[in-house]
Amino acid sequence: MKKLIYFLLLSASVVMLSGCSSETNEPEEQNYVSTTVRASAYFSEVGSTEQLNTIYVGRTYSVNFSPFCNADTETLKLINGSVEEVAYFLDTPYIGNECIGVSTTQPFTIQYTPQKPGQCKLSTTFTISPNDHNQWVEVESIVEVINPE
Repeated sequence: MKKLIYFLLLSASVVMLSGCSSETNEPEEQNYVSTTVRASAYFSEVGSTEQLNTIYVGRTYSVNFSPFCNADTETLKLINGSVEEVAYFLDTPYIGNECIGVSTTQPFTIQYTPQKPGQCKLSTTFTISPNDHNQWVEVESIVEVINPE
């Protein structure tokens, strides 16, 4: 709406300064659909995409990136390809928040072997394409890392 008002004011100023003119240089209006996309990371067994809430020290897991939104199939297609890079962080008790890996290719999965037990927060940062017009929201996942029995 602000753009329209600015455009009308600017157009009126140009017409007043240049006399009557039938030529206008209207900018083309952008046509795109945007939505709120929530993105999270989660652990799974290597080769699987089933989310695990408990994992074991010393065992290797896949860490997956998962964008999701309340949208139809067409909107989901629009967000595919928007992410350019994903960095994974694990906030572990007594260690703190550390980067555990970065992926630059879809499906943005890395491998990770936890070293210390505790209740951890898994989070991501991600780089989005400049052509993406969606609102991206990062969601943390809680995972319990335990010692094997």
